[in-house]
Amino acid sequence: MSARRAPSFIALLAPTILAACGDAPSGFAADRAEIRPLAVAAVGAAATPLCVDTARSVVRWRGTKVGGKHEGIVKLAGGRLHLREDSVVGGDLTVDMRTIAVTDIPPHEAEARRQLRSHLAHEEFFAVDRFPFATFTITGVEGGEHGIYDVSGNLTVRDSVGNITFQATAPRAGSDGVWATAAFTLDRQRWGVRFDGATSALRDAIVHDEIQLQLVLAADPGSCRAAGDERGA
Repeated sequence: MSARRAPSFIALLAPTILAACGDAPSGFAADRAEIRPLAVAAVGAAATPLCVDTARSVVRWRGTKVGGKHEGIVKLAGGRLHLREDSVVGGDLTVDMRTIAVTDIPPHEAEARRQLRSHLAHEEFFAVDRFPFATFTITGVEGGEHGIYDVSGNLTVRDSVGNITFQATAPRAGSDGVWATAAFTLDRQRWGVRFDGATSALRDAIVHDEIQLQLVLAADPGSCRAAGDERGA
């Protein structure tokens, strides 16, 4: 069973945040990424490495609960993609979970925004003090015609890892750079993102298990040089 086509792109996951189940807003997809057995990372022999431009890349998240929803972003800490003949053949991404931010609560409601952000970073959810980074390592790439790929990779969140497959679109891919997007959903429970304690079952019933993610990714040789990585020069 493979995930149905999502409107956008490449490699990551990543971070998982609150849950999602309701109707998907523009830019998100309601289709769940396929879970597969763990696999060995794809090795791009004679491939061109491109580094992620963290200033132009972002992961958006959306989660719902009974009677409401929240949205926000989390930033990438780095990563690289490997290209061969202008097609993505491998790569990896690192997401800085400490940058989790809430965007749907107005700035003047500073305390509400702070409380939700604190909840997401807390030990019972993303435990960012112990697990500051989430990673996605590409283990397989299929397709590439018209810039559409089926991407598989090992996603690590907290101390849990699972292989996921989703569709990605890279309308621009070449040795001078990649611009790509992806949208898919994940079950937060699969990565141990759940409530603890006597009331955990009730609280998990209120906050839906699925989270919707959208990745916007830019990568180019210049970002490798800016990071001092001569391999990307």
